[in-house]
Formats: sequence, C-alpha cells, structure tokens
Amino acid sequence: MAARRRKATDPADLVADYQQTFGTPHGRRVVGDLIKRFGVFQRRTVPNDGISSAYNDGVAAPVLHILNTVGVDLADMKSVTDARTEHDA
Repeated sequence: MAARRRKATDPADLVADYQQTFGTPHGRRVVGDLIKRFGVFQRRTVPNDGISSAYNDGVAAPVLHILNTVGVDLADMKSVTDARTEHDA
C-alpha cells in the first residue's frame, strides 16, 4: 500500500484555524496562561549570559508566533495581561 502524502496546508487556511482556535474565550484563556507561564512579557535578556537569554527567547517564541498569527496587538495584550496580574495579586 502506497503511503499517503498529506496536502500542504494553505497558509490562509492555517491562519483562519489559529484565529478560530485562539479567538474563542477558551483559546484566549489558554494564550493568557501561555503568556504568563513562558514569560512572554517578562524581561528575557539575562545580562552577561547569552545562553540563558537565547533559551528564554526560544521558550517565548511559540507563544509570540501564535499571537502574531492571530493578529494580536502585542501592546494591547501586554496591557490586558498586566491588568489581570494586578487584579490577581
């Protein structure tokens, strides 16, 4: 039996999938958790430690990719997450 080749996903369809998934209230909660968990808006640069800085950037990169793909304004998202953090404290 011949192996099936998967069709390449149309980039526009993939963006729509990201928007549908992360545009729901559940998806927004998940993204909010990822932002906090992986320090997206925390200082990721560690002075005199390029390895830790690179690690921190790598940890945040998938979350930033999600936010960019769904078209989130990062400044707006930061203000929302900051307000939630203050509220939770």
